[in-house]
Amino acid sequence: MENGSLDRYVFGDVDKRRQLSWKRRLHIITCIADGVCYLHVDSNRKVIHRDLKPANILLADDLSTPKIADFGLAKHVPDQAALHTPVGPIGYLAPECRNGQTTYKSDVYSFGVVMLEIIRGDTNCVTDMQRLLPPQAWNSWNTNNDEARYTLQKLLDPKVPLSQEEGADPKFLSRLWRCIQIGLLCVQESPDKRPDIEQVVEMLKTEGELPEQEEPTLREKGETSNARPEPEEPTFKVKHRTQGAKTMTSNKTSNSSF
Repeated sequence: MENGSLDRYVFGDVDKRRQLSWKRRLHIITCIADGVCYLHVDSNRKVIHRDLKPANILLADDLSTPKIADFGLAKHVPDQAALHTPVGPIGYLAPECRNGQTTYKSDVYSFGVVMLEIIRGDTNCVTDMQRLLPPQAWNSWNTNNDEARYTLQKLLDPKVPLSQEEGADPKFLSRLWRCIQIGLLCVQESPDKRPDIEQVVEMLKTEGELPEQEEPTLREKGETSNARPEPEEPTFKVKHRTQGAKTMTSNKTSNSSF
């Protein structure tokens, strides 16, 4: 696709970044969630992508229609099954993957990181504690309500200022905060505490109350958790999901390894 991948616009120079307005960024986030939902739920051959990151999301000519690409690591697995090969991109790899257990919820974790990167305009740098995005988002979410607007702007990409219309619209600012909270829910350490992708889509498209999230766990480089919590009954409720963009498919399907 002529515009290339999402990372060119999220992490690129100022001109590239500003082509993605905040309204467009929120639309892209929702479309990516629809695409992951198609892979996990609606596709005839359900797959875990295992390599979800901005570099593997292509943008159409209008810069508003993303397509998930590069299915080289994707695997077809039965419902509720897990893969036991720890592969995935650094910075997007869910904690359980480092213990050799990959499920659909692992893609949800990666999606949560992508969400936070789109909002912050920075990579989730696992080798620099100051650039770990989940803790930054948590600290902003946990701030005093009187300072909410100020801390929200600190978390947004500083090279892409809010337009006058966006900054004056409480509903729009609320949507940005909501995306941050949903991103935090997606990067919970325990897979059982993350929503599945259908629930994520529902959260993004509605204004209902969101579950509480826990503070992201910080680990020293190379340290992993051995905790594998017992499955719990889902605490998220999905009402009805409207079919989203099912056109988000790989441009390398012939090289996929489902």
